[in-house]
Amino acid sequence: MWVLCLNDMRSPKVENLSPVCGAETAERLLGLLKTESVGSYKDGQWRKEFRQGGLLEWYNPPSHFNHHLHLQNAGSVEDWPEELMEWYRLQVLTLPKV
Repeated sequence: MWVLCLNDMRSPKVENLSPVCGAETAERLLGLLKTESVGSYKDGQWRKEFRQGGLLEWYNPPSHFNHHLHLQNAGSVEDWPEELMEWYRLQVLTLPKV
């Protein structure tokens, strides 16, 4: 599963990326970005780039598209237990004990 992450313009921390939607391939997410993009328009106080009423309407488009940031491979549900155990071994078991 691939996840598209963008900046939500309504967020108080607009610089943070939020997961928006998922797809089986990165190409499908790139296609969504392309089909939803309508160019810049003003909607009240907001400057938007994506189709009004669309899934991406309230998100800023990537300014410097970085596949590693905006398109994330989340793997499959079967991948996660091993990933979590590895994170625990590296991040928790290596902590100094007090």
